[in-house]
Amino acid sequence: MEKKRLNDYLEKEGELSSGITVSSSLIKNLMVYGFINCKCRTDIISGYGLKDINSYGDVEIGIEPSKCHFFSFFMKQDNKVTPIYPTISICQENTVVDVKELYIPSFIGVYRSINGGIVSDESLYSNIKRRFGVGYEVTEKEWAKAGWPSRYTLKNGAVFSQIQKGEIVLKDADGCIKSVGESIVVLCRYIHEETGELRFIFSRLEHLYHEVKGTKK
Repeated sequence: MEKKRLNDYLEKEGELSSGITVSSSLIKNLMVYGFINCKCRTDIISGYGLKDINSYGDVEIGIEPSKCHFFSFFMKQDNKVTPIYPTISICQENTVVDVKELYIPSFIGVYRSINGGIVSDESLYSNIKRRFGVGYEVTEKEWAKAGWPSRYTLKNGAVFSQIQKGEIVLKDADGCIKSVGESIVVLCRYIHEETGELRFIFSRLEHLYHEVKGTKK
């Protein structure tokens, strides 16, 4: 058996799913609970009351269990809810997905200046997501004011995201694309050897290892 970094394993296999056993520099037996997409890793650290569990502060971040609650497909602290996805994969072809189906971390709480005014990306995105059940028709005026990046297009009142081949996407249990990778964090759980308690950590793909059968020479 040989150890492969999860980012290398993802590149080779094209997909990773929760439930696989991995290890880190400090913990030998971890199970992948799911994958989280965020604007940047510090959002997760500051947003969920976390603390470093080792001297490699950028490698593994321990989670304060009293400050965060875990459910099958999301984690919650106070009023903050963050989706947890069971699968990440490398997109095999160019595709288009309706924005109402997507979780886009970079559009949450983002404000920027356009033509001298302050525009909230979150406003239009929130409207689209909030009216998901009944639909929300985006007007040309709203679209022009929003100034979204070129990967997004407006068609017949709906906004679509262009997803390129090779991009990392996060999928739900049905295999549907629900987010496009920005800064992906791996959520793992393990049993503490001394206390027997169930604990969770955040880590990066490149800091986790999965054992695979070695190639015979």
